[in-house]
Amino acid sequence: MRLVRDSEPDVLCPEGSVVTIGHYDGLHRGHMALIHMTTYSAEHRGLAAVMVSFDPMATEFFSADEPPVRLVNFSERYRLLQSTSLDLLWLMRFNATMAATTAAQFEQRLIRVLRPRAIIVGQDFRYGTGREGDVERLEALGKQSGFELVQAPQVVTRDDQRISSSSVRKALVDGDLATAERLLGRPYTMAGRVVRGKQLGRQLGFPTANILLHRRRSPLHGIYAVRVSGPGLDDHPAVASIGTRPTVGGEDMVLEVHLFDYQGDLYGAHLVTTFVAPIRDEHHYDDLDSMTDQIRHDVETARRQLDCGETT
Repeated sequence: MRLVRDSEPDVLCPEGSVVTIGHYDGLHRGHMALIHMTTYSAEHRGLAAVMVSFDPMATEFFSADEPPVRLVNFSERYRLLQSTSLDLLWLMRFNATMAATTAAQFEQRLIRVLRPRAIIVGQDFRYGTGREGDVERLEALGKQSGFELVQAPQVVTRDDQRISSSSVRKALVDGDLATAERLLGRPYTMAGRVVRGKQLGRQLGFPTANILLHRRRSPLHGIYAVRVSGPGLDDHPAVASIGTRPTVGGEDMVLEVHLFDYQGDLYGAHLVTTFVAPIRDEHHYDDLDSMTDQIRHDVETARRQLDCGETT
């Protein structure tokens, strides 16, 4: 899948394309259904399958002081999209210029750059300044410009729960990993590169890999039983902490992972953390001894939840 980071590129699909447009935060089952419709239609027509998306999300731009919880950062989204049959991801930067782009300007840009033969979007798709563009406007434009507008049906679970990024966020914030997995169609994961921390965990006897999340807000907080994959690791059992580390005066959101019975150097490695079960919320402790005792208990709890035996 080719990636283009440019709001005004040259013609990308001179032979035409099938396009889907949206933020695609989380890439849940509804999103994957849209992508499948796009790639299937493109293959049937012999055209390129294209996703047009944005970074940051529009809601992050308009609510910079209190950004919404983000399900995936860009690198996580890109990694997940590489498992699809999309040919091209056109990533537009959502900034003041993009916010001021009218619906007509956005339409002209799409037609010039991608020459769409079909555009596939969700029923609530909106675009342009003031959200003036909608599916009815896009359908009328398609009749004038020679492309088909396809409105994808809403995807629901077996119990008729609407699948949306908002419903996934709520499940994760509530600690309901099972519901999140059902909506996503896969377990919830976070990915990032391991960086050097203060090595406090090592001093306490529980060395951790500190993983950069590159997101303003996380949908998860607290302690979790997890499995970790990466170089030399395949669903390795571990316990993870997501929070600000109040006991040691931390402020920034950090994902720390303690891998059970592991010896090795993970600095610089890109790891994928799969969340299996919640253990508890993050707490402030009066001293490091109290925190160490709790970490020891968390490790044993995670081992039981992951069915990987007692401490060796």
